[in-house]
Amino acid sequence: MLKEELKTFRVMTDFNEAVMPKFLSFLRFVEFDGNLNVFHLMQDQWTKKGADSDDEEGAELVFRADKISPQSLALERKVFAAIK
Repeated sequence: MLKEELKTFRVMTDFNEAVMPKFLSFLRFVEFDGNLNVFHLMQDQWTKKGADSDDEEGAELVFRADKISPQSLALERKVFAAIK
């Protein structure tokens, strides 16, 4: 049986803190309910991960959700509603 985990993130009062853009980007990924191919097209979000990252054959592509820009006003509303 899977156990649900609740993670707590302390929201900074200043949105210019270095961690806030990554936090908002992650929330955009979590709250997004549209076509996930949008994220597939974001080339800057994919990174190679493997034993030898320079080796094209042995590396696997991993999606990082830390630089997702705002996609729509509706999504931004959901993101800020998720912050309590």
